[in-house]
Amino acid sequence: QINKESKNAVSLRTELNLNPTKKTAVIFPHIFWDATFFWGEDLFGNYEQWFVETVRNAVENDRLNWIIKIHPANLVKNQRDGYSGEHTEILAIRKHFGELPDHIKVLPADTKISTISLYEVADYCLTVRGTVGIEGACFGVTVLTAGTGRYDGMGFTVNSKTAEEYLEKVRNLELVPSIRKEQIELDKKFAYGIFLCRPIPL
Repeated sequence: QINKESKNAVSLRTELNLNPTKKTAVIFPHIFWDATFFWGEDLFGNYEQWFVETVRNAVENDRLNWIIKIHPANLVKNQRDGYSGEHTEILAIRKHFGELPDHIKVLPADTKISTISLYEVADYCLTVRGTVGIEGACFGVTVLTAGTGRYDGMGFTVNSKTAEEYLEKVRNLELVPSIRKEQIELDKKFAYGIFLCRPIPL
């Protein structure tokens, strides 16, 4: 996240050609083979299945702007492993969808746009259990989770018990109520404890 550019909502909407009359949802895919998959209970068989099914429903829901933010850790992991091909998220998109419709934008792992800028335009954040769920709620973004294990059930996220319940919410995402002020405050307290107080010594 170093050397990134901060952008306000107006400039970011213009750059990404987002429809200002529509709400915006951001999908934050996990690294498909990330060990965090074992940190809780999952609604889907693996991170790739969650990603594909989420994007499939985003393709059908053009009532929102959609942004797919490819995980920046791809850059570090690929360099470490000596891999120079396309990221697995991009390969999954090509395999299952080919070209995405105009209402879905893809930000590559090396985008110069800072993640914090995305919270300026995002109404919804979709993740299984990524740290972005904690961050997004701090900025007033409604967070939908597709798994347990990190911060679900703490009172500031929209959780589902089954994959179908989750996908039904995605299909009608614009109808999911916005995060409330008291939930934002609750999340800020949680984030303060986790990120700054660091209560567990390592």
